Amino acid sequence: MRPGRLVAALMAMPALAALAFGQSAPTGYRDVTWGATPQAIVRSFPAATCFNERTVLSDWRCILLNEDMDGVSVDVVLYGYHIGTAPGLAGFAVSFDATDVGRIVDGFVSRYGPWSRRVETEVVTKSERRFPSVQWAWDFPDVEIRIGQDRERLGNGQALVMPRSGLAESLMRERE
Repeated sequence: MRPGRLVAALMAMPALAALAFGQSAPTGYRDVTWGATPQAIVRSFPAATCFNERTVLSDWRCILLNEDMDGVSVDVVLYGYHIGTAPGLAGFAVSFDATDVGRIVDGFVSRYGPWSRRVETEVVTKSERRFPSVQWAWDFPDVEIRIGQDRERLGNGQALVMPRSGLAESLMRERE
C-alpha cells in the first residue's frame, strides 16, 4: 500500500470508531518513546538497522528483525522525522504471519485494553480471488492502532501504531 493510501485509511477509520478512553495508549515502542531519535533506538536495540529515506511517512527508518512479541516472531519498522511538526519517532509497523494474528491482538488487548472496533473485510488477490480478513482498531485521543490480519497481501499481517502528531505530519507532507 502506498504511504498516501495508508495514511488516508488510518485517518478515515477514527470517524467510524469510538475512542478508547480510560485505557493506556502506547507511548512508543517498548522503552523508546515518541519523539526518540534513530540514535536512541540503536542504543536501546543495538541490532537495529537505521537509514535515511525521505517519504511522506518518514525521513528515517529503523528495522528490527525477529523481535519476540507475545511469543510471535515479528519484524518491526520504527519510523520518524528529522524536521517538521513531529520530529523523532512518529510510528511503527509490526509485520507477522497472518496465522499469528490472534496472539498479536490478544497481546495488544492485554497492554491497551479492548479494541474500539473490529471490521470484517476481504483481501482480493492479483487473480481476483476474494478471501475473508479482519481488522481491529484502537482509537485513543493521541494514538491510533490498527491491526490487519492481511495487509496488502494474503498471509501478511501488520500492526500499525502512530501518534496523531505523526499522522498529521504525514498528511501535511502528502499535500506538499
